[in-house]
Amino acid sequence: MEIANGYCRARTVSPLAAFFMPTLASRPKLVGVVVLVLLSLFAATVVVYETGGTTYPYPYVILLPVILAAAIFKIPGGLVAGLIAALCIGPWMPLDVANAIMQTPQAWIFRLVMFLLIGGFTGLLAMLMYLRQQESIARERIDPVTGLVSPVAAIRLVAGEDETDKLAAPPGYAVVVAFEGLSAVLRALGIEASNRAICKIGRALEAAMGPERLVTRIHGATFGIALPGGLRGLRSFVEDMEEKMPETIPFENFSLLLLPRFGLARLTEEDRLGGHAFRKAMAGLTLARKHGRRVGRYSSSFDISARQSLVMLSDFERALRADELEVYFQPKVDLATREVMGVEALVRWHDVVSGIIPPSVFVPIVEKTTLIDQMTRYVAQIAIRQLATWKEQGVELELALNISPTLLGSADFMNFLKALPGEHGIDPSFIEIEITESALMEDGDSLLRVLHDLHRDGFRLAIDDFGTGYSSLLYLKTFPISTVKLDQSFVRDLPENEASAAISAMTAAVCKRMKARIVAEGIETPQSEAFLLEQGFDVGQGYLYCEPLSATDVTAWFATHAESLRKQGQAQA
Repeated sequence: MEIANGYCRARTVSPLAAFFMPTLASRPKLVGVVVLVLLSLFAATVVVYETGGTTYPYPYVILLPVILAAAIFKIPGGLVAGLIAALCIGPWMPLDVANAIMQTPQAWIFRLVMFLLIGGFTGLLAMLMYLRQQESIARERIDPVTGLVSPVAAIRLVAGEDETDKLAAPPGYAVVVAFEGLSAVLRALGIEASNRAICKIGRALEAAMGPERLVTRIHGATFGIALPGGLRGLRSFVEDMEEKMPETIPFENFSLLLLPRFGLARLTEEDRLGGHAFRKAMAGLTLARKHGRRVGRYSSSFDISARQSLVMLSDFERALRADELEVYFQPKVDLATREVMGVEALVRWHDVVSGIIPPSVFVPIVEKTTLIDQMTRYVAQIAIRQLATWKEQGVELELALNISPTLLGSADFMNFLKALPGEHGIDPSFIEIEITESALMEDGDSLLRVLHDLHRDGFRLAIDDFGTGYSSLLYLKTFPISTVKLDQSFVRDLPENEASAAISAMTAAVCKRMKARIVAEGIETPQSEAFLLEQGFDVGQGYLYCEPLSATDVTAWFATHAESLRKQGQAQA
């Protein structure tokens, strides 16, 4: 095994070295095996003599110590033990002890050759098995891409469990470094070139860290580093990274720009011994990415939040199976006529223990799992079935459905969505698919074909939460968008907030020019409604008209309030 920077870097046991290297590394064990082999050879020789000589089958018992010696000492051990065994029952050993008949030279010479062949062949097999074992250990201990210590071996080193290598002192900090912005480049290069690039990054990082710091590759271009204890170790790490780590590294015909992001965490004894050396640092990296920072420090609140999320997911999955979720509907009102023109389907979860859990709490968690597919199908089926029921009662409404962009890339979900309106006798033009602006920002290229496909099938498409991202008007030009929903954060404080008023007026003016319907969500006061109507907004949604209600309550609300709203609109006109 080669040692670099004090830690195992590569286990390269050559066949020649394996030829002489015993399987057992402990000297007392080796001495014990030698003594055992010699005693076994002597005992086997006595057994052969006492049982009457080599004419009987008992001479084969002497092969046992030969095989043992070959297994431990490889080819040399097998040959030496085979030679000793052949001599022990060689020329001096009678063929028949009782009749004093000696062996012929041909017999014991043939036995000598066979014993040497058996011992050598067994030793060869032992050597090959040893080499294969060492290769397997090397794969476990060494990262095949960079030659750095593997994550498994690094965790064992931090925990002090590795018998081959020891750290000078238990590390006090763990750092995770992710070199970002490389994914598109590495994908374009292919696997082999990507691995070479990652190897160069890993070697540059190892050189910057120095011999007293353990460096490992966790995955991709993300690396873990164990630092000595004390604040100086952390400050020294930051300084070394800034001073020694190059901003770019040459690779093939261009330079790779290195943009590191860090997750930092203090290591406790429980972390080291429990095999969690880099877990908290990875959490710090997650926090850095979430908040758009270069460096993120682990906080215990992350673990609390993660545990709560796991419990919530478990409870939600149970609620979904038990049919405990509800679909609520919030009416959407034509601002000019005050007529109810549609509803938005919203999921509600009334947990038996925690009570009402807001969608803003559980939907972001569910959206990161496959449960989002089941939840969306559940909501869509109930909502469109209810839309068909209202149609039978003579009330034709549009239905807005919130669809996660992750589902739009699923052919199975798309087939389900396209078939659902027809199953209930609903024209797809009455279904409006709402996609958040942030989704268009992140997955615009992949969503473009899917949205055009939905548009051709007759579905209406809307941008939800408009204004919370970068609000690019390119969306209205590129995507087949028919509706823009201004986020409620710009509506609630109208018309008092000048910035919100300016943004609302500008958005309405642009949508009118682009012939897109503009919806204001979160209307709570008549003053906000009047301002939005004046600016040219088409549709309003909010507590001023109606809060989200169950299907039964919305049906009753239609009967008692919809006509009143229509008359108010006529009076205002």
